[in-house]
Amino acid sequence: MNDEILISEIGSKRVLQLNRPKLMNAYNSYMIKKLGECLEEWQIDPTVQLVIVKGNDRAFSSGGEIRDVAGFGDHVDHLIKYSIKSFSKPYVALVDGVAMGGGLGLAVNGQFIVATERAIAAMPEAVVGYYPDAGAAHFLKGNFGLFMALTGFRLKGADIYHVGLASHYTKSSNLVTLEQHLLSIPENSINEENVKSVLSKFHERSLPPFSLKPYSEEIENSFSKNSVESIVESLQSKNSEFSQKVLKDLLKISPTSLKVTFQHFTTAKNLTFEDLMDVEYRLTQRFVKEHDFYEGVRAMLIEKDRKPKWKPCRLEDVSQEIVDSYFIKKISKNDINQTFLESKL
Repeated sequence: MNDEILISEIGSKRVLQLNRPKLMNAYNSYMIKKLGECLEEWQIDPTVQLVIVKGNDRAFSSGGEIRDVAGFGDHVDHLIKYSIKSFSKPYVALVDGVAMGGGLGLAVNGQFIVATERAIAAMPEAVVGYYPDAGAAHFLKGNFGLFMALTGFRLKGADIYHVGLASHYTKSSNLVTLEQHLLSIPENSINEENVKSVLSKFHERSLPPFSLKPYSEEIENSFSKNSVESIVESLQSKNSEFSQKVLKDLLKISPTSLKVTFQHFTTAKNLTFEDLMDVEYRLTQRFVKEHDFYEGVRAMLIEKDRKPKWKPCRLEDVSQEIVDSYFIKKISKNDINQTFLESKL
């Protein structure tokens, strides 16, 4: 029996626990497929009225397991589009620890997201020559969302609530009791209003202040520009330690990833969620075929020298034609260099 996902049935409630603590609950294609099957079954099962999703140890989920990346294009978009996003019954994600990349998507595309002081949220895909997927172009909103998408910035604790990525915030020590209260809602009283009432009772009234508030104006100003080059120029013009640190981090990232991500986030705001998933599928299949993704995986995850050699290596060498090609060309799964990943990881 596969124990990578633990499923508990308590009356009309279901608890899904991601269970790969040694890998910070990174998911593989089997887990994604299983999650989708469960949610689709429970969506039409009148005896199921509430779903709780959680991780264990230090993580909710660190995202997709790199070695199994070829399976994600088939399953992640299906899970989010047809299962999580469309799930009509209360769906509660308990985010205690790391929630990154697609792992964050498993939480924030649902109805209720509870974050704790131990929670860490980020979409760091561009750092490895990829792009923020799992619906990020919709849930990372505005100029601040673009800042997170391009830099992979990590939000911690109450900051996740402050920017709207969590519906509630509570202490990690309260989670067991909170879950018990959810599971104790009478069978004939399980609905959105009553679930929200339980969560509100555990929501901290005196939250730590938003740690990025002192830099909000700088972020809004720099990331409101109409190109990645303009963002870089804006950051260069600011003398603050914060903007200079952001600039330094930004210039380490794949120029192609930056430009494709920028265009994706700029255009995705006008897309329906279903259309967004279709675009993501094309982007995913293209990225995992190209040089920068494999070079990013090598430099950041395999050899860990943190010195990726991007191609092209300069923003000005990434033409609009190159960027557009990521959105219009369909890539066969047979073109994905899965052998490379399986041999290295």
